[in-house]
Amino acid sequence: MRTALYARVSTRDQNSIPMQFDAMRDHAKLRGWEIVAEIEEAESGAKTNRAGRAKILELAKKNKIDVVLVWKLNRWSRSTSDLLLTLDELQAARVSFVSI
Repeated sequence: MRTALYARVSTRDQNSIPMQFDAMRDHAKLRGWEIVAEIEEAESGAKTNRAGRAKILELAKKNKIDVVLVWKLNRWSRSTSDLLLTLDELQAARVSFVSI
């Protein structure tokens, strides 16, 4: 399984990105998944137009990944409607979504 890791902090002064990536790398390794992209952002979760997340959705549409891996669900989206829309996009591209 080819996976893209996505880590996000809400503000630049937060420093949990390395911890998020460490946990996701461990999770991927345990499952034998190949990490093909690691994308990080320092943006508010309320914003729905985030370049890094858009890059992951583009990888999904181009069949470059099989699964998106996030540390926590709220790192991907803070809005239920946005979450459902993006999960629909991933499902249409036959890409799974995993939150550890």
